[in-house]
Amino acid sequence: MAALPEHREERREEILEEPQVTEERVLRPLTYVGTGFWWLVLLLGTVFAWGLFAWVHQIRNGLGVTGLNSPVFWGVYITNFVFFIGISHAGTLISSILRICQVE
Repeated sequence: MAALPEHREERREEILEEPQVTEERVLRPLTYVGTGFWWLVLLLGTVFAWGLFAWVHQIRNGLGVTGLNSPVFWGVYITNFVFFIGISHAGTLISSILRICQVE
């Protein structure tokens, strides 16, 4: 193995002298959460509960509660479904191409 230039060798020694990162320090974001996290959980839980309520209301009372009484408006649901399926397929395709080509 070739010797490192003098300035790089000094930097290597400085790095080796620095305190090691402890496991506790690395895992701290996973074990401790602040109050902001819990406010976010509350907000997202509220949005989820409202969406669940709206979905159950629609299942019980029919599509009329959405104002989509005309069959033409069903196209909005179908278009959204096809659009988001297409987006997810495109993401998967791009991801697999990058993996096959070993792009980092």
